[in-house]
Amino acid sequence: MRNFLVKLKEVLNKNFRGNADKRFLVLSLTISLPFIAILAINLYLYDPAQLFHKPYWRLNTFFGDMRVSAQGIIDHYDFDSYIIGTSMLENTLAKDANAKLGGKWVNISLSGSPFGTRAKILEYLFAQQEPLAILYSLDLFYFNEAPSERTLSPFLYNSTHLDDWRFYINDRFVLCSLVWSRQKGCVGDKDKNIADSLVRWDLRDGNAFGIEEWLKRKDEKYYKELLQSIISYKKSQNNMISKALKSTIKQRVQRQIFHFVAKHPNTQFYFVIPTYSRLHYKLGGEESFGHFVEIFSWVVSELEKYPNATLYGFDTLDYADNIANYKDSTHYNTDMNSMQLDAIANKTHIITPQNVESYFEIMEQKILDYDVEPLIKIAKEAGF
Repeated sequence: MRNFLVKLKEVLNKNFRGNADKRFLVLSLTISLPFIAILAINLYLYDPAQLFHKPYWRLNTFFGDMRVSAQGIIDHYDFDSYIIGTSMLENTLAKDANAKLGGKWVNISLSGSPFGTRAKILEYLFAQQEPLAILYSLDLFYFNEAPSERTLSPFLYNSTHLDDWRFYINDRFVLCSLVWSRQKGCVGDKDKNIADSLVRWDLRDGNAFGIEEWLKRKDEKYYKELLQSIISYKKSQNNMISKALKSTIKQRVQRQIFHFVAKHPNTQFYFVIPTYSRLHYKLGGEESFGHFVEIFSWVVSELEKYPNATLYGFDTLDYADNIANYKDSTHYNTDMNSMQLDAIANKTHIITPQNVESYFEIMEQKILDYDVEPLIKIAKEAGF
């Protein structure tokens, strides 16, 4: 095509001289525009991420990354309640939420998503509808808002669909659309069930729970580092978060989370504190127990202002004592996701200003009582 246009310009220049550039431009556009129009129409009809419509002439398929899929689900499917968490809520099944809580639920959790990323999803969601309920994870990790390596596309989740086209203008989607490929890499996975969870990881990592399973994966970088931190464990002090940082956190959480609670009083917000293992707090780091107390003392007092918001916590149970319930130091098994729904349905495990101090006391004692030595022994005996 490029060689043809060069030759065309040479001919025009030879025969028409002064007007060659203008004629070349007109002819180039005349030749190119039909191709562009056909490509645009084809991409619109193909629409692998369902940005414009549900699939034509193929099964409903979804990309597992909700940074891509959530917009189409919000726009084109009939749901009135949304699970918007991190990997901590990805295994929560929508059909279980329907049965236990009522409503039409869908799980659009985004793995590794800071509050700021989820705020953009919430902003877009509330611009389209007023949901009945939101289930949202308050992950301790993200109160310090580390930059996310997986950001939202700048062309999605804004106030216009006119620039959604730009999401498809790349080799991947153009080539897929030209042959109307139904391959997973082009249109997503036909086996993902929106009635369960499009983002569940338990089917992939369901056998990775407990230190014995971690040791089987000791050559993987992720588990190698986790096991090394256990072997090198030393008792540490709980470091309280600084007042300056706490002030920054307050401002950001107000803007990225509580703003929506205040603005949408007819939507019920269920906030869940992910139940990290006792080992996680023993290993310390910036997400220490002291940090936990500082953050959630303020969250509890703040949520008291909003009758449409409830906070749930499970750290006082024995569940977090058993490392066999975890695929690493933080990610719990699917039974915890089910317990969270049960608690919401039965109005149990609610944290309030009246019980928050006892909650912290029980949790702290359980962390203090947790013995890391048996894990160290198992790791060493396995030759790590």
